[in-house]
Amino acid sequence: MGLIIFLLKNVISTRSFRALWNQASNEKKKLIMNIFDISQDDISFFDGAEALILTQPFSEDGFMSETEKIRVYRSLIEKYQLKNVVFKPHPRESTIA
Repeated sequence: MGLIIFLLKNVISTRSFRALWNQASNEKKKLIMNIFDISQDDISFFDGAEALILTQPFSEDGFMSETEKIRVYRSLIEKYQLKNVVFKPHPRESTIA
């Protein structure tokens, strides 16, 4: 089971992806899948990752610079010493680094 990191505004939470997914209602699953354009195949792929980072369009919405946003993602990876990380960008996300 993978470790999931939700980065929502300034809240960071680490939880088992499979445990969270299994506990979620069908409505919540559909909402998450729609917001992040996630398919059922993606869900299976996420299980193989050590971490899943669901990004938010912070720089696109003016909350922080692009450089700061990349620094946040890098610091998460370093803090949790993650090796196998999957980034699932928000559909409005434009970060390419």
